Amino acid sequence: MYTNASTFNDDYQNQGSNPVRVSGIIANFVLNAPLSIFATLGNTVIIYSVWHNRNLRSPSNILLLGLALCDFGVGTMVQPLYIIYQSFYIANRWNTWVTIMEAFNFLSNVFCCVSFLTTTAVSVDRYLAVHLHLRYQEFVTIRRAAKLHGVLWIAALFLASTVIWNNNITFFAALAVITVCLLITVIVHVKIYTVMRVHRKAIRDQQNQETSTTLQQTKSALSMFYVCLIHTLCYIPYFVFLILRDGYKVTDFTYLATEFAQTVVFLKSTLNSLLYCWRLRDIRAEVKRTIATFCCKLSNRRVLHAFNVLNRRKLNSTTV
Repeated sequence: MYTNASTFNDDYQNQGSNPVRVSGIIANFVLNAPLSIFATLGNTVIIYSVWHNRNLRSPSNILLLGLALCDFGVGTMVQPLYIIYQSFYIANRWNTWVTIMEAFNFLSNVFCCVSFLTTTAVSVDRYLAVHLHLRYQEFVTIRRAAKLHGVLWIAALFLASTVIWNNNITFFAALAVITVCLLITVIVHVKIYTVMRVHRKAIRDQQNQETSTTLQQTKSALSMFYVCLIHTLCYIPYFVFLILRDGYKVTDFTYLATEFAQTVVFLKSTLNSLLYCWRLRDIRAEVKRTIATFCCKLSNRRVLHAFNVLNRRKLNSTTV
């Protein structure tokens, strides 16, 4: 989780003017500012492309849309709030810092929980697609995927709200959710790999519509594996340094390492949008079409504006 509330103590106040920490936090600002913009723009394009094209509204893409919404929230709310509350840390405005930090913790816990739950749901969805073959569409529908994502958001909001009652409850609940999600994800991808080996053998033996569909499903499953892999790799450094900082000792190194590791977690929101465009051909084509349409409209507006300005100048010169 992105939480820092449980580690708020006198050491933080005493180190508020520490030049090493201040320099590290400022450097982190420089990293987070463009990452916030990239995450917002990248996921905006993904969300618009998937929602605008009806052909892309499949159950798996609905789950990816939910993950993109989560990453969009990180870019538009969590990262700017992170920069704001750390600014008050540098300015030694402790009361304001604590207030904004609590809001940051709540939002970051919500998006973190949704991210883990949705990534796990995507893994399970890809396993069902590979395992059920043509029966997949009978069991997994767009309506069910949308309802599932709504349930995941409600569960995340409930989990994040526990920080209001007791930080210890939030910590152990988050630990349980993360452990279960990672365990399910690992098991599911092991099963997917096993099924893919069987399918590859079947594809070598015969080529028909079913094996062609299976090949497409296995490629999609591999793409989702990359999503889960990036998700896990981005979180590992943060958890390692968080344990060192809160469980061992708060030093300049453990404090700044945790902050920069948190930025790596934020980086995931940008990498996901790039990964969708790289691995998913349909989404990549729609994103290109969306960007081309936007650029064309922007160019037409500029040409129209220049034409209107030119006409006004001619009219003014004629009048004179």
